Parts: sequence; structure tokens; C-alpha cells
Amino acid sequence: MTTISHKIALPLALVLGPWVSASVPEVVKGSVPVVEQVGASRFSVFVWDVYDISLYAPEGRFDPKTPYALHLEYLRNIRGDMIAEKSVDEMRKQGVSEVKLAAWFVQMKEIFPDVDRGTELIGVFNPDGPTEFYNGSELIGQVVDPEFGPAFSAIWLGEQSSRPSLREKLIGMKG
Repeated sequence: MTTISHKIALPLALVLGPWVSASVPEVVKGSVPVVEQVGASRFSVFVWDVYDISLYAPEGRFDPKTPYALHLEYLRNIRGDMIAEKSVDEMRKQGVSEVKLAAWFVQMKEIFPDVDRGTELIGVFNPDGPTEFYNGSELIGQVVDPEFGPAFSAIWLGEQSSRPSLREKLIGMKG
């Protein structure tokens, strides 16, 4: 029976692969060269699923010195100001100065919309450049400070992330 399932699985994967594999959002294709998904995970708090998150990078290998993108698909309704507040809390844990956090909080509150189930927010991170945010394919804002991108993405990708298993799945260390 194992032999039969393997004989069926490979052709099925080849036929269905393009429809089953994670599709790269168009915004990401236009911003990250030779883009492939690095990893993905679901972020939950207690029993509540909050969002699905995916990391995209050139050739599917994350290097913070190259452009990369984080794609979040929300699974529940959340106010934009709450997203900004939680982001500041998480960056504070990473050791970001209060002066920077105050300035960035104002910008994030202006950028982040209220989200509903199914809303897709995408952050495109450019080394030494601005961080751009999209709601689906629409540019909704950017933070020009080059220190923002690494600090913001460290919420998920940094070694001090409060969710180390999520980080491992995103950067491809764990399946």
C-alpha cells in the first residue's frame, strides 16, 4: 500500500502543485527579486487564531541584507491602533529606544488600518531604505527611517522574538 500511495502522490503533487503551493502576492513579486517563500506559520494567542504569516525572500533564503517581505492574513477583526500598540510593545522587548518607539508609533497608527478576517497586510523591507506597507495591492504608507524595518521585522524574525517557534518556521529552521 505504501508503494501505491507514493506512486500516486508524486504525479498528484506535480499536477496540483501550482494550485496548492503558497502563491506569492503580486506586490512582493515586484519588490523582492527572484522571490520565493521561505516559511510560514500561524500566530495564535491562547485559543484564538490571529493571523497567518509568511516570509518571502530572494530564492527562498532569508538574509536581512537583501529585500524581503512579510505577508499577514488576518483571521479576526483588529483595530489598527491596537496593531500599532502591540508592535511598539514587541519592539520595546527588543531594546528599541523610547524616542524611536514614540516616533514610529505615530507613523504606524497612521498607516495600519482596522483589519477584518481576510485582510492581507504586507510589509516590504528594503535594507538601508524605507519599509513599505500594503493592504492587498494598495500602498498604504511607508516609514523612511532605515532603522525601522529591521526593528519592526525583528518582532517575528529577530533572535529575541517573543515567539521563537514562529521565528523558526518563518526563517525555514523548522517545518
